[in-house]
Amino acid sequence: MKFKKALLAVSALASTTAFADLSEQKDQYIGLEMGFGFGGDTLAEFQFDDGSTDSIDAGSGLFFGIDLLKPLHEQGQQPLFLKTGISYMFDSISAQNASADFTRLPVDIAIATEVERWQFAAGATYHLNPTYEDDIAGGTKVKADNALGFTAEVAYTFAAGSGWKNTYFGLKYTNIEYDFNGLVFDGTGFALTLGSTY
Repeated sequence: MKFKKALLAVSALASTTAFADLSEQKDQYIGLEMGFGFGGDTLAEFQFDDGSTDSIDAGSGLFFGIDLLKPLHEQGQQPLFLKTGISYMFDSISAQNASADFTRLPVDIAIATEVERWQFAAGATYHLNPTYEDDIAGGTKVKADNALGFTAEVAYTFAAGSGWKNTYFGLKYTNIEYDFNGLVFDGTGFALTLGSTY
């Protein structure tokens, strides 16, 4: 079920950050960001009448955001960028008489480079306001502490039109834990990404 969700989400994505043509190097580049994450410990699981189940995992969810890339190299040198971004990430499930969701605001700071059409990035991620909420048995809303983690990404770029410099399809890894008042859930997982920068 989660894998199918990931494929559907990625097929509907508009963009995620990519690097612009270095022959037209600017002071900075802006990119829109979308993707779908999966993995981590289960926060909630619903079972349906037909025997199927659906769950919210601590590393899962659809995210949308914006990135800023600042070149750290001189023209003609190996490309090197400071990549910063913020996004909104959420996941939800619902049954006939209940629903649940998990939201957070990831802030990423990474060093990135590219080799031909391949992009590589690694750095820190800080998730603000992780919040789990459901309406089961009167409702529950609990916030985790802001969480610091590690992120790494690899992506392949391909040509784009309509003014977009580059578009990429990638895989992003995040290692992080969420502490809900002493109850810790592992949010480590992967995300499929698709995007562009201008």
